[in-house]
Amino acid sequence: MVERVFSNPFEPVVTITPIESVTWEWQIHLGDNPAPPTGEPVDLDDVRIAHNVAVLLNDTSRVHMLRERIEHELRRDSRASYSEGVELLGARITTSVHPMVEAWFVSGGPLDSDAVFDIRTNVVAKKRWSLIPPDPAERQCSGPAPLPSSVWRKGFIYAASCSAYHRIGVERYVGSFHGRDPKGQPPHRLDGPDPVILAELR
Repeated sequence: MVERVFSNPFEPVVTITPIESVTWEWQIHLGDNPAPPTGEPVDLDDVRIAHNVAVLLNDTSRVHMLRERIEHELRRDSRASYSEGVELLGARITTSVHPMVEAWFVSGGPLDSDAVFDIRTNVVAKKRWSLIPPDPAERQCSGPAPLPSSVWRKGFIYAASCSAYHRIGVERYVGSFHGRDPKGQPPHRLDGPDPVILAELR
């Protein structure tokens, strides 16, 4: 407020502070060799990155402990196995100000087709006692992946997410891999139908 009154009346000054764990993750995927982040993880994404650090350091006991901590927060009924060694550990629905549906994966390594995990939604039934019919439109709600799958590392955990702007009725969130490289094939599911059901919001 003081800045706005005395020195900068038009635009506030914004200071961007890099997040150590996220910075490490980007650097390691871009081919650098940064020092591992320090400190204990706070939220689940910090736990994911700490798990990946432990994989890189070959700290088997910490990998096991952090993976258990992650899986405890996920809905296990959406587990799935894919080709190229990809495993869907489960899904999570966050209930923050900006609710999200997330799919969490263990990677088998870089994907040949630079695939993305697309999350789509359909309203499959109307809300009980509601006079409003289900919205017939399928909605693609996932954004671009933070890190392209062409640079994924074996044993690392990654997450794909979409905004959960729930429509009236029973809205089903499903996901499947789609390749961006026409010369390659995206991972396909090995143990059930594709797309996989991630969540239903009512």
